[in-house]
Amino acid sequence: MSFGKLAASLFIITVLIALGSTESFASPFGYVVSGAGNFGVIDLSNGNFSQIGTVPNGLAGLAGDPVGDLYGYESMLLGGGANELLSINPNTGATTVFGGAGLQAFDAFGSLTTGAMYGISVSNVLYNVAADGTVIPVGSTGLAALSPTDFSTSLSGNGTQLYYTQGTFSGIDTLYSLDVTTGHASSIGSTGISGIVGSALVNGVLYGFTTGDSGATASLYTIDLGTGQATFVHTLSVNDVFGGDPQQAPSPVPEPASLALFGSALAGLSLIGRRRRTL
Repeated sequence: MSFGKLAASLFIITVLIALGSTESFASPFGYVVSGAGNFGVIDLSNGNFSQIGTVPNGLAGLAGDPVGDLYGYESMLLGGGANELLSINPNTGATTVFGGAGLQAFDAFGSLTTGAMYGISVSNVLYNVAADGTVIPVGSTGLAALSPTDFSTSLSGNGTQLYYTQGTFSGIDTLYSLDVTTGHASSIGSTGISGIVGSALVNGVLYGFTTGDSGATASLYTIDLGTGQATFVHTLSVNDVFGGDPQQAPSPVPEPASLALFGSALAGLSLIGRRRRTL
């Protein structure tokens, strides 16, 4: 084989390997927050968590908008020091507190991908949360009130629809869709698992995070939006992920695998060239 053909073949192989590496690298990432106040990015393909910073304890979830703004809602029901809306710097985790009126203790907080923010109280009433922190009731979900000491809930959404998981730590959680104009809940189906304490709907896929408390293993699942059925993905490297941003987050640390492969290929071409000149 001539040097030119060999070089071309090596280059094509290297590009294909690099494309394969890019394919694996392009797994979805999401901003998440834990009950202990750990804020960071999670790889939604394998559950690995990379911490960015710390936020107040007791956030009921995360919300985000298309321009990259991030919000959390601190809830006294979950161990927070107040009931209030916070903005979160996605690069550092630094928070800024908003004022507002009608503040509530939420058990779950999330948003649509449009940026519209919502929270749910233990009485199972849906509230809209304005960007200035003002809390406005939307309406009852029609579901029974929760026990303030035994509940597992999460809230996330796409462009028009909110998805709410609800259950107890001893029972099986159910997935509901919520009407954002009335608050009414419609049952989609049983998830088949318990202890979902957070969720994130990223790129059309609903991810659920289960708790690692009471001897359980904190785990990552996908949840079918048509049936509610949960499918195990991986164990989590962080416990009690209380919520995720519906906007996809950037990768925390780019892996230079493709560049390394390309560099090896160039070194190989250089070696072949030197050998050819000595023949």
